[in-house]
Amino acid sequence: NPVISYYDATNDDLKVAVCHDAACINPTLTTVDTGGDVGYFTSLALTSSDNPVISYYDNINFNLKLAVCDDPVCSSVTKRAIDIAGVVGQFSSLALNSQDFPVISYWDASNTNLKLAVCNNSTCTQPTITTVDAIGDVGQYSSLALTSADTPIISYYDTTNEDLKVAVCNDIACTTPTMTTVDSPGNVGMHSSLSLDDSGFPVVSYYDSAPNNNLKVATFNSPTAVAAGHQVFLPFVVR
Repeated sequence: NPVISYYDATNDDLKVAVCHDAACINPTLTTVDTGGDVGYFTSLALTSSDNPVISYYDNINFNLKLAVCDDPVCSSVTKRAIDIAGVVGQFSSLALNSQDFPVISYWDASNTNLKLAVCNNSTCTQPTITTVDAIGDVGQYSSLALTSADTPIISYYDTTNEDLKVAVCNDIACTTPTMTTVDSPGNVGMHSSLSLDDSGFPVVSYYDSAPNNNLKVATFNSPTAVAAGHQVFLPFVVR
């Protein structure tokens, strides 16, 4: 049954909809955070108990925030600012590791960097924060997945070069990532979405803004040898 986090623009709040059937006919709607203008760039994952965990952007304090729900409908929630160093937290992407601890990729707008927060417990009281890529203006439209060893793989947009990039972390905190430009001709890589296939190999969908205005997908022949990937063209479809 679907569970959806989203921004309530009328009230400037973060909300969650918990569906009780596949068609979501009568969902439970909960306001998760009302502290100012909050709820931009949400990303949600469910714990092993089906409790939502949500990363999002606080547009008043310009921080990355995390909401950890204590029950499946999020009637009780623990909220915490994860990174407060400047204007940080846009384009967040959240996954839970094998211990249900949050891992979040996001954009540091102050320094135009891609950053990663790795939580040491379920409510992220003392996260390890790493700058993954600081070469130019990088990190918008990030999308994160975790390998079976809990190491992150992140797709993101290189604004300086208008390219799609992927960072493959060689440890849980991503202290020594391998960064690769996956697609370069034109203006490509915005709105990326990354997942791992059954073999742990990355698959990334993204937007080719110029010159083609197309939806594209990149697949790879190993989880770490990203440079050996190849792009597969898919036609852009408007529905």
